[in-house]
Amino acid sequence: MLPTLIEVKSYLDVKGTDKDDYINGLINSCYKMFCSYVGYEILSHNKTEYVDSDGTNVLALRVNNINSIAELSIYNNLISSSEYVIEDNKIVLINGLSFPFDSRVVKVTYNSGYSTIPDDMKQLLIEFISYKFKNKENIHVLQTGDSSKKTVFDRSAIPDRIKDLLFFYRRVPC
Repeated sequence: MLPTLIEVKSYLDVKGTDKDDYINGLINSCYKMFCSYVGYEILSHNKTEYVDSDGTNVLALRVNNINSIAELSIYNNLISSSEYVIEDNKIVLINGLSFPFDSRVVKVTYNSGYSTIPDDMKQLLIEFISYKFKNKENIHVLQTGDSSKKTVFDRSAIPDRIKDLLFFYRRVPC
């Protein structure tokens, strides 16, 4: 779960509701910036990918925290869950099976990500939201119609201190 509006307002010491929409926009935008920096969707989500394989029995997915595999198929042939295991974000075929040496013939539908953002990452996210809130000159809010607002940031980087602490969560390339 992302930091709540109440948590962020408490950290910022903001009273009243006049800035609620703005802060909610910051929560979502800063979360997306974190996901972009670490290289993956942080919160738990389902995804289907068609991936390349190299002829071995190991398939490394480019995600962190695989929670479960809903479907694994090769050339549209379903592979039973008793024919593979998940080890360190890799799918390992067992019983003498191997993936073909081919491009995009392995279909994987899986769930990955954290069900709840780790406490240290959540605190960093709150601090980043606070940084963006206090440095409003770096933020532009566009009016797109009568009442809908969209928060848009310039391309300024995440502060180095926060990047350094987030480094642990970055995706390790396969």
